[in-house]
Amino acid sequence: MRIMNFNQLMCALFMLCYGMLVASCEPADSSNKLYTYTLSGDTTADAYDEAVTVACIQGILNRDATQLYLLSETYDRPAYWLDTLSASGKWLEKKERTPVATLDELVSLAGKQIKGAIIWDPDVPASLNVATTLAGLEDGIVMSPKQADLYLANWK
Repeated sequence: MRIMNFNQLMCALFMLCYGMLVASCEPADSSNKLYTYTLSGDTTADAYDEAVTVACIQGILNRDATQLYLLSETYDRPAYWLDTLSASGKWLEKKERTPVATLDELVSLAGKQIKGAIIWDPDVPASLNVATTLAGLEDGIVMSPKQADLYLANWK
């Protein structure tokens, strides 16, 4: 059994997010905006929790059209791919990049497309797998208990 360190896990998460972006791409998309959100990429539990929640929001927003792309303060690869896919003649060429600064703004952008939140249990790591599966099925976001305490009351 292979165990991944945090940096490998974050890299895998970015690749998954990129795959979700590409899979949801529609060349005939009429929206001219591409929202970008930058993850810190640090190795704290809070940064990991934010990345999971933001990846869920990205999946919801990009379900029907390309609307959200994730960048990283730590890793250059996501910015490289965004620049590559935005070059002349590429499918993101005409998209206007619009940065989103906070998680609150991102949730506001998604609005009623987010149908709920699923709180995973950090003491039971496999609960994250169950939570992300349920979130994907129900248009929800996954949050740690700490995140839920910080944000959910403001998002109702």
